[in-house]
Amino acid sequence: MSESASHLDAPPLLERLVEALVYPRQSGSLSTLAAIAATHVVADWLPSLPGMVIDFIAWTTFLKYALEVLRWSANGRDTAPEFGFLVSESAGWFGIGVLIVCQILVVVAGSRYGTGAALAVGAAIAFAVPAIMMLIAIEDSNWLALNPLSWLRIAARLGAVYFVPVAFFALVVAAQTLLAAALGAVLARFIAVFALHFAVGWLLLANFRLIGVLIHDHGDEFDYAGDPGLRRETPTADNADKVIASARTRAASGDAAGAAALLLDELRTNPQSIGLHVEYRRWLREGCAKPATPQPWPRTAADSSRCCSISARMRAPSTSRANRNRAIPASRSTSRPTSRVSPPQRRMRGKLKSRSPCSAASTNAFPAIPTSCAITCSRRNCSPSA
Repeated sequence: MSESASHLDAPPLLERLVEALVYPRQSGSLSTLAAIAATHVVADWLPSLPGMVIDFIAWTTFLKYALEVLRWSANGRDTAPEFGFLVSESAGWFGIGVLIVCQILVVVAGSRYGTGAALAVGAAIAFAVPAIMMLIAIEDSNWLALNPLSWLRIAARLGAVYFVPVAFFALVVAAQTLLAAALGAVLARFIAVFALHFAVGWLLLANFRLIGVLIHDHGDEFDYAGDPGLRRETPTADNADKVIASARTRAASGDAAGAAALLLDELRTNPQSIGLHVEYRRWLREGCAKPATPQPWPRTAADSSRCCSISARMRAPSTSRANRNRAIPASRSTSRPTSRVSPPQRRMRGKLKSRSPCSAASTNAFPAIPTSCAITCSRRNCSPSA
């Protein structure tokens, strides 16, 4: 089997292992580990049956989050998820059920056939668990995860690298037993319970992270194209800086409107970038400040008559509400009628303003910048002014 491009470009395995060990220090995973460990402390205080139920729910919740970490890592995400939304609720219940069955098998083998049989069954389980978790998280197939042929197929595609998470899982199980004895001897019970589950959860998350990055690095071997919801990372600041530099180059050549359009396209995919917003508004205003070459106005006699009629209507005097309610003296009512603007005339005035050529051009070219356009008219000429 030839090595894929993603495999050749992957970081060394030791670097991946160190990165997986420090992965849980992120805020999302730290808060989850603390909450799960505190839940185990509460379960330890309660009587046997309620405590067992809460303990089971806590482990199920943790496993669902760990499967979410695996799936995010398999899609190239380096940030820990704040919450799970890709892995179904049934995946956590199914995964914890598989682990309980595996634990029962180890106990039964040890009680009936001795320590050697228990170790052999434990080694087989450690070999199968990474493949089972891969299939649950990536394929969303619970029954495929129970097929031993699927485990062997995954191990064959990864090669010797597959045994790294296998050994990691076996070490986590051994560390859980040793930490339980050591912490219980030197710490108070509730502190020991919290510290034990926090440490074990940390190591398990690191193992799931390692499994996920191995899938990502060997994606061609698995024919895994990625999850549609996680295929693309959030655009980085480097992408925004490149777009801003391109926009400035275009604006320097005199195309401020083109620079604004370029920034607008990037804003549709990266709306969180403050720099893009600032730069977009800057070149949008620059484009408004430099309009196109003015054309002769009016172009026709019809435009001139329409402009003058618009201006005449806009200059029509209006009265305030107080003047409308005030009685008109008889001496003035016959000689000087008061001009009043009816509501239909006011609405027509607003429509005429919005239909003016300057306002329409400004609105179509730069919709984000409010503009005002007035029309000045004299007896001989008529021209738009912004």
